Amino acid sequence: MTKIIAGEDLLKHNFTKCVTDAFSHLPFVQEVKRTNNWRVLLDGYSLTDFSVGDMPFEEYFVRNLFKKVANVVVPGVDPEANTLAKFEVFLIEQESHHVKVEALLEIIDDSTSIGRILLQVRKMFHEIFSDFNEFELKPRFTSGSTLSLNKIRGTSPFERFKASEGSMHLQKVFEKRRQEGTYRFSFTDQAFPQTVGTDDFYTQILMVPKVWDGLRIIGNNPSSPLACQAGLGDWMTYRAKTRIGIDISTAQVKHKQLARMASLVDSYLMTADQSEASDRILRVLIAWLMPKDVFEYMQDITPGTIRMPDGTNRHTYMMAPAGNGYIFPLQTILFWTLAYCTCKELRVKPEVYSYGDDLIAPAAIYTQLHRLFDVLTLKMNPNKTFRDGSARESCGGDYVLGSDVRPLYVKNIPTTVSEWYSVINGIRRVGYDNNLGYWRTNNFRRLWLWCISHIPAPKRLFAPIHFGDTAIGTSDTRLYRLTYKRKFLVGDKWHKYPDGGLRKGIPYSGWYITINVTRSAGKGETYSEHTKGVKLRNLLRLTSLNSVCGAGDNLRTFVYDKNGHKLKEPIHKYVFSPFFLRDELVVQTTTVPLTLTCPAPSDNVEDLFAHLSVDNPITDTNAVIMRGISRYNNCIVTLLDILRMRVLSLEAARVAVRDMNLNF
Repeated sequence: MTKIIAGEDLLKHNFTKCVTDAFSHLPFVQEVKRTNNWRVLLDGYSLTDFSVGDMPFEEYFVRNLFKKVANVVVPGVDPEANTLAKFEVFLIEQESHHVKVEALLEIIDDSTSIGRILLQVRKMFHEIFSDFNEFELKPRFTSGSTLSLNKIRGTSPFERFKASEGSMHLQKVFEKRRQEGTYRFSFTDQAFPQTVGTDDFYTQILMVPKVWDGLRIIGNNPSSPLACQAGLGDWMTYRAKTRIGIDISTAQVKHKQLARMASLVDSYLMTADQSEASDRILRVLIAWLMPKDVFEYMQDITPGTIRMPDGTNRHTYMMAPAGNGYIFPLQTILFWTLAYCTCKELRVKPEVYSYGDDLIAPAAIYTQLHRLFDVLTLKMNPNKTFRDGSARESCGGDYVLGSDVRPLYVKNIPTTVSEWYSVINGIRRVGYDNNLGYWRTNNFRRLWLWCISHIPAPKRLFAPIHFGDTAIGTSDTRLYRLTYKRKFLVGDKWHKYPDGGLRKGIPYSGWYITINVTRSAGKGETYSEHTKGVKLRNLLRLTSLNSVCGAGDNLRTFVYDKNGHKLKEPIHKYVFSPFFLRDELVVQTTTVPLTLTCPAPSDNVEDLFAHLSVDNPITDTNAVIMRGISRYNNCIVTLLDILRMRVLSLEAARVAVRDMNLNF
């Protein structure tokens, strides 16, 4: 369990000592230690200021380490109260924003630039979302908390089925729409399993960590409307891909590549990020843009009431807060069309990319797009928007002149082995991996080693980096704790491998590596216990869901009887293991098969090998994949070197021209 640390003890913590000792040569660190001013460590430092100044990356790294820390208590600062106060002000201001935008949309025509842009955006929305057929929607259960289910209970589709929050509201809307001549098939239990639940139809406000002095607002929705929201979100995602070419599943990686390349020179592409993106999208704007039938469906599944933590209800003019099932693809399409149509109006080549609230577009439209956003009460984040210069930021990638300068944000000052693993791997990622596999400076390497030394030797587990924070990531195979199996199971009998399990030093079973995993120590419920009272019809539908995979019976070997006496022969039985509602998470050591390379993704396999044909066979796919990765990495490194040299030569040419005497 994460330990809470008092702010005045921050500089005394072992991790902070490692940081200040590793970078003790920095004047900033020397000043912190001399004055004992731990508060300055929480302030952070912006990418904008870093890109135009002469601050070394080491200092930029230290200044941002504690910016988003969540387990440090600062006297006189209540992050939850700060967030609620700002949100209350935001809701009051949004009412006037609603009136302003509603009045604007009533007078929109093609006599002004903004009018023409908005009319074109509406035309595109109607093209993207045309031919709406509700029977194409597939409502689905998501995971996480809902109005009455906590995070653990909310992961079970059976619990969501039993709760069916908001299902009675959907039934009322179903009857109303049927009288109007519209059949809401997706609201019925034929579309997804639900029972007679509650009439709840509001969004419960929650707060999750963001920065040390403020939290992020998200919304908890009733489970039945949320299933419909998720189905609509999947449909919007499909329309984005097929109608305007935005593949949301791959856009994040693409945005990072574009941001890196744009930062190498003063590119014509800007990167823009929005503040409070989902909260600022007004319902009146979407009503004006959307085809009538689509917006009516959105209204039917989207609560217009927000319940505050104190239990009071507030009417809201936003379309939906974060946590809604369709808000992300809606943001993606909205910001893309606004930028695209602005380009068309200004006769700028419309090279536009969008992923949620991350936007990449021509810098030439910045002023006009900023003006358009202001008119619609949307807001660009000035700290994360880069229209010129050598810096670009998008989708979690921060780049200056092509170099990845994304700092490490420590969410929890480490107090457990797992938290130390997370911090250690973060230091390696920022100080080594993001620098093309070379330590930026020896101080980063020292910090990495010193942090490792704070883990007791028996608990220092190492693994390839694709194992994540289950161990300390490293490519040095000598540090791995490897084992192999000497027996294998056929039916219910164990058999020994020949030669003790090894053949010429290679195990028959393959190598196994020791790592840490988080498991539940709670009792939990078995599949049979958890599904009591669920009718067979719904049981079969719920059992087929991916989230139930693994809940069935397993072959277990019993060496002891119920009284604890050792059996003469082990007994093998098929039994149900606890699978649902398991809590009391603990970290345990286990062995898993060793894979030296990251496994290929299990989805989109067709896209991965789409270029193959009967005339282009592959016999060794692993070799081809590794060869492709190697070529890609080599090309990136070569390209970066060429572009850096080009930038240097251009700067040298400019200096030479400025020094020329143009007088006769």
